[in-house]
Amino acid sequence: MAGLIESSISVSIALPHILPILIVEFLKLNPNVHISQYSASSTGMKKQLENVEVDLCISMSPIYGDDIEWMPLLEPRDFFIGTTKPPLSKAKIHCSS
Repeated sequence: MAGLIESSISVSIALPHILPILIVEFLKLNPNVHISQYSASSTGMKKQLENVEVDLCISMSPIYGDDIEWMPLLEPRDFFIGTTKPPLSKAKIHCSS
């Protein structure tokens, strides 16, 4: 599979200027994906996830809550945070390491 086909992903990030650095390889593998970027604090990100306003967040610290799952990204202080609720919970997304 070459990647996602004509999809969109919404991302909330604490430091918006680093998102392009983080997604270069992802976009090479998934050129038809449109990414909407939002900026928020950790508290704001948690609310965005709980209200299904964004698909995932990139934060400087973990965010805890029901149906929220996080994992380290790049360094121990950067985290990938998403919801276990659809639509991304069933999506097949290709990332390179």
